[in-house]
Amino acid sequence: MNEIVIRVWIPALSSLLRIFVSLFLLFLVFGAWGGNLFLHREWVPILDQIFSWLLSPDLNTNYMTFARFPIALLGWGGIFVVGTLSAHRLLRPEDGLWLKRFTSIVFGLGEIGSVVIWLAAFSWLSFRRLSFALLLLAALLCWDWDEMSFSQMLLSAKASFRIWYISRKDFKTGTFLLAVISSAYFVVMQFHALSFPEFDWDATVYHATMAKLMFQFGGVPLIAGPSIGLELSANYPPLFSALGSYFYTVIGAFDDTYLRMIPPLCAILVSYTTYKLGLVIGGKLHGFIATLLLYLTPLFFYRALSATNYMLVVTFLNYSLLFLILAYRKNHVRYWLVSGVAYGFALLTSYHALFFLPSIVLVVGFILWKNLVARRRGALRGALVALLAALGVGCIWFARNLIVVGNPIYPFGYSLFKGKYLDPEMLHRTVAGVRRDSLFAFWGTDSITPKKYLVGIFGNSVHFPSLSVISLMGIALVAFLEKRQLWMIVILYTIFPFAIVLSTVANIFPRYILLFLPQLALISAVVFVVCLYAVMDIPIVVGIGGRMVHLSFPLRSLVYSAVGVFFALTLLFPALFAIVGGKGFDEADWNNPPENILRFVEPTQVASGNMLELAYSDEVRAWDWINSSLLSDAKVATYENRVYYIAGSRPDAFFYLDGWEARNLYDISDPDGMLRALRLENVQYILDPLWIRHWEMYDALPLNDYLGWPGYFPLVFSTPSTKVYQVGRIDDPVTKYSSVPVSLSPNGWSDIHFMRGRVVRQVTQGDVEARIYIGITSPVIVTITYLDQGVGQVTFNLLTPHNEWDYDFRSIKLQDTGEWRTSVFVLATKETAGLAELGVYSAENDFVVAGIEAKHLK
Repeated sequence: MNEIVIRVWIPALSSLLRIFVSLFLLFLVFGAWGGNLFLHREWVPILDQIFSWLLSPDLNTNYMTFARFPIALLGWGGIFVVGTLSAHRLLRPEDGLWLKRFTSIVFGLGEIGSVVIWLAAFSWLSFRRLSFALLLLAALLCWDWDEMSFSQMLLSAKASFRIWYISRKDFKTGTFLLAVISSAYFVVMQFHALSFPEFDWDATVYHATMAKLMFQFGGVPLIAGPSIGLELSANYPPLFSALGSYFYTVIGAFDDTYLRMIPPLCAILVSYTTYKLGLVIGGKLHGFIATLLLYLTPLFFYRALSATNYMLVVTFLNYSLLFLILAYRKNHVRYWLVSGVAYGFALLTSYHALFFLPSIVLVVGFILWKNLVARRRGALRGALVALLAALGVGCIWFARNLIVVGNPIYPFGYSLFKGKYLDPEMLHRTVAGVRRDSLFAFWGTDSITPKKYLVGIFGNSVHFPSLSVISLMGIALVAFLEKRQLWMIVILYTIFPFAIVLSTVANIFPRYILLFLPQLALISAVVFVVCLYAVMDIPIVVGIGGRMVHLSFPLRSLVYSAVGVFFALTLLFPALFAIVGGKGFDEADWNNPPENILRFVEPTQVASGNMLELAYSDEVRAWDWINSSLLSDAKVATYENRVYYIAGSRPDAFFYLDGWEARNLYDISDPDGMLRALRLENVQYILDPLWIRHWEMYDALPLNDYLGWPGYFPLVFSTPSTKVYQVGRIDDPVTKYSSVPVSLSPNGWSDIHFMRGRVVRQVTQGDVEARIYIGITSPVIVTITYLDQGVGQVTFNLLTPHNEWDYDFRSIKLQDTGEWRTSVFVLATKETAGLAELGVYSAENDFVVAGIEAKHLK
């Protein structure tokens, strides 16, 4: 028998090392995924819901509305035209068609938003003025300063739109696949964004609310103060909100559909710039993988579904970085100009752009130093152009704030700039509360151990895989890559704002990580690129007997397949939860999985009642009650900051209890003085959400100790999570003869009606919500006049100062005599905490009451 001899030749030790590195990195990558899955294994059962739904999908389209859609198309056309003209002016054919196309959309959004801000700053926002401003801008962009003629303008405009002539040559194999993935991603994002009303906290506090107010007022209303809601945020940079008011002005009506369409569009713009950055730094494969990692990160998908400015500011920041790198590589002033303008747009969008200012200074300094060493001219001039462009675009809002509210970055930097309408103590308490809430939002607690900190950052499923242990591996591998100078720019651009957010200097809400996700995806992609390139050109020859077999291709296929399996597993967990669940997903990683992640997707879940109740629960009922009960010229006093759905978001309808106008209330301890102060402000109701109970400002306000007192602020509407109190006594015929004010709970008692010649209310048999409220400062004697009908017992349960119920505090025995009878008992001050709350319960019969009278015991 012939012996079979097998020999393996690998030409060099370095090749063997490359194979080991590739396989070892794959081992670590799969370990990172497995570790993340283990940390969040409670999410695995949710996959059953998702797969069951995917087998028979049923989509909710009940809420999709497109008011005056043909006119809205003109609004999108304005963005398209202005952006295309700008891209033609700024870029050259050698820059590539796709770069010019995406630049046209980015600059269209930025320029339209900037125009609206300029008009709104002077209260000039109207359809006529907006149309004139856009026509003037388009004419300036078409104007040829060498040959000033109308015909030349038309030729210039025609040349601008040639970039949109799309042919097959525009799509190569890799870009076509990425375009298909991006298109599908975009469609799914738009569905989730538009199929359900906006309920993101930040959107309903500021981002979407300010868009509505700018449209209603034709400008920016003056709202300022230390309140956690609009008073703090109404002076934030408003470019995103300006885009919403742009569409409302164009169509002449309010419909936030068009505002909610912008973040998914921005997500595609961010993905393109991420691909382009990867292409410039590491090649097409790097750009492709970085974009896939970004798409598979749940936070990136989830933040594109809310009407907030986060995705828009990331778009501008990423664009600024891209053109900084192009400026370094090609040393042309136009790239510096585009980078500066993009950063100016970012400054007009969010204060978060200021986090990147130290990094940009470092990057520009690095570029200038490298150009000085290489003796390349033009970089200093380009940097000055970028600086002037950023200041020219972004200064308008900071100048407006300085003039109107006395602080360019209002309400921040109080120790340096001060600012109008800011009470230092109230502002300090508000900022401390925001900081505590941000820590709780990110980690689920405001007490963070080093282990919890690291797991919360690198073991967070919401950030995986863009920000994870894989990112640390990528940073370690960057030192071994080519084009290290370009990587230095990316790292310098990211490291300072990333450190600011992760330190105690800034509040760290989960959404803030979005600011760095594109750069983190680029860094994480390094690991996969190294894995693939390490085995790309290794010749492995196996000799079997007398035959030579090349195994290079099978080895590459194995590594490529492993990378593909990783992406498939990452799609399965954690990306699929966000992609399918949409707004049913949660960006707080520590939260338990929802009972039904598809509650905002399936029509059966939203077919009945108010759709917002799925998101806000019973809070919506309190808002609806306020909307139907509040007088047109009256106010509601509240800490509630989600004013998007309350009283039309009108600023004059709110009296913020943690705001500037309420500062004097904190010095009033007398309830009569409180009542006079609120009536002087024309406050009709007090809206009291339970979530505010942990807020320091709540404990500091003496008014809250008297909420529910019948003579001052009686309860008029109640849900488990929100209560509404009336300012002033309620006129109720059942309690009108009481010398000590008495009120009845809005739930549990029937409406007023007549029975046997008397005006009565009654407690339905078995109802557990009926309450009697009596405010006492000394012992009182209580007399209840009731109809003795039926047989059984009515019990009165007293809520003690220790917040415990004293059951069977008093009782009435019904004997079915059919007579009107009275029951008398005494309430002592030691038995209550000032406000006596009596629960009334009748198990066998309805309990009919004709009068409740309380008077001081003499």
